[in-house]
Amino acid sequence: MRTRNMLAPQRRYGLSSLTGLTMAAGLLVGIPAASGAAGVDDVVITGQVVSATASYQTISRNMDPSTLSSVKKLGGAYVELMWWPSDAYDEGDPRGVKPGEPRSLTAVGAALADRDGRYAIGAAPSTAMLDDAARNDGWVNFLAATSHGAHYLLEGVSRRWDGRRWVDHGDERPGMSPKDVHRTVFAKDVSTGQEKYGTNPRLLERKHDANTVAASLSSCLYVHQYYDYKYTNVLEFHNTADADSRWDYGGTADSDVEIGVNYSGSSWSIGGTAHIGTSYGSSIFGNVSTNYGKYISTNFRYDHGYLADAGVGFCDYAGDSFVKASRWEGSGIQTNHDVSQYDCNDSPQINYRERYQIGQGFTKNSARAAKFGIGVSFPFVNLGVTSGYSSRVDMTWEAKRNWIYICGGNAYPAYASVIYTY
Repeated sequence: MRTRNMLAPQRRYGLSSLTGLTMAAGLLVGIPAASGAAGVDDVVITGQVVSATASYQTISRNMDPSTLSSVKKLGGAYVELMWWPSDAYDEGDPRGVKPGEPRSLTAVGAALADRDGRYAIGAAPSTAMLDDAARNDGWVNFLAATSHGAHYLLEGVSRRWDGRRWVDHGDERPGMSPKDVHRTVFAKDVSTGQEKYGTNPRLLERKHDANTVAASLSSCLYVHQYYDYKYTNVLEFHNTADADSRWDYGGTADSDVEIGVNYSGSSWSIGGTAHIGTSYGSSIFGNVSTNYGKYISTNFRYDHGYLADAGVGFCDYAGDSFVKASRWEGSGIQTNHDVSQYDCNDSPQINYRERYQIGQGFTKNSARAAKFGIGVSFPFVNLGVTSGYSSRVDMTWEAKRNWIYICGGNAYPAYASVIYTY
């Protein structure tokens, strides 16, 4: 496994044609809908841009939102959205990408934030985006680039298209709904003074207003360098010796994996997430009949690459490097991180426990997903993983040898992210 820091040269390539752009209402730009998609609810993202100081977790590199201070709304910030095509093909498949091969990040839309830093961008998916979504459980991955003055942030954003609109997931998937306010924070680490964003003086040359938003979209390429294959935490599972239990991951048991970003030589940080679908007709499972508490991990493929200038127009983010999940490999199981010491006698889950007699049991096949602060580790960055949404993360417990308790860590079992036993 290569562990070098990929500081990429700013190479230039010919640009394949982008989807035509049309002005929409206000300071917002979008692409035309795919055939038959007229009249859809096409708002992809609503957000707010602010600056602040914050504390960062030493290991995971994540900002702690509870520590935000000196928050300032950044009116006039410019936000552009680019479609980031998925790469779910096998290595060597002619439809996949090869090392060094560039791919266009198609401009989707842009907006100027109002004086409170708020904005919205709408776009109905093109035919190519719909084809891509069909290989990713209906999900489309975007790259949101937000700039203010000479500073900018790059963040992965995922949305699901149901054939008529971008789905509002309500409370089911926090942060994954077009109605959820996506907060972009230009943050400075309060302990080190380090700026957690990119800087490019060329951005000062971009004069964004109502007349130039459409003309200001970037022409960027993503250049794939190589793949890593990493076992990634997707499930925390517990059992007591008095019960027989089983877990399944697969079908549509999707995961959202954080993206690592390196701003042209700065230290690595977290830049949003990428959605990885698992609808490949495969699943993995495990049966347990002993005292047990482990993290379950399975094999994911990770793409290392960087942004480049297309040679037509401009890309003010050229040279920035990424590591992002590209697909679940559909197999492989490892267990790690013993957490068997936690059960239904511990707080707070003791407040959410229920008793089951011999022959009784509980099955959970939908969930508020649990997030692993460190789902996968690289030498230069640790990425968090959120797994467990959908109707195909199945977990079953049956009292076999004595009565048992089943409890949830943050709610009663039917609504909990993690299930414990005793």
